[in-house]
Amino acid sequence: MDLRIKQLVVQGQRTVNRVREAVERGEMSFAEAEQEILRYTNEVGALMVQEVVDGVSDPVTENRIVVEGKVAVYDGKRNLRFINRFGKETVRARRCYKYVDEAGGYYPLDRKLRMEVCGGFSPYLTYLIALHAVTDSYEESAKLLSKTVGFRISSTAVQRNTEQTGAQMPQCPYQLISGTKTSEHSDVMVVEIDGTMTPQISEKEGVSGRESLKLPTEYKECNVVVIDKYREGKQTDHWVGAR
Repeated sequence: MDLRIKQLVVQGQRTVNRVREAVERGEMSFAEAEQEILRYTNEVGALMVQEVVDGVSDPVTENRIVVEGKVAVYDGKRNLRFINRFGKETVRARRCYKYVDEAGGYYPLDRKLRMEVCGGFSPYLTYLIALHAVTDSYEESAKLLSKTVGFRISSTAVQRNTEQTGAQMPQCPYQLISGTKTSEHSDVMVVEIDGTMTPQISEKEGVSGRESLKLPTEYKECNVVVIDKYREGKQTDHWVGAR
């Protein structure tokens, strides 16, 4: 275990005693006590995330690899940087591969950690950002999210991350599930359907950045269906549809 984590764990009991005494004397409200504990917890959590990421091995060590039919060659190391769920920046050097016949590169460790679809935030924090961003305008969503996670996240970051994450989804809205797949036997089929109202901010020429977040929000209805098939306790198919 990292020495800093050990030191913070030992410090935990002192923090509890100090906060309890302050509440007992009326010098701190219980809400303030929770905030103090949250700050301590976030500090420990961020260090634990860093230790986990540092301990995950780079899955590829070859100098030349093939990624989805494209040849890529080793191009040195670059830092993976992201804001974790606890509000701190996690940094880890990892191997970078450059495509031979086209622009762009490939980071095997990012794929292993599922970081390739995240916009500068950890997967869980990315999920929380996207979840909050569908409740209201980006500005109001950022305020609600900041209260939820215990540290400030700007509306610009919420907008950028949500749009970048959404852009990773395949653009095939009318793709059909093959008849062969739908007729395959399964022991269990789970079908979940839901509908919600999503905010749509209209683009206006000459208006961008933070100013665009202040435009009136229009809402559209979105219906989503998720279908999962299982055989012998294992998931065999997972489909998501929307209208």
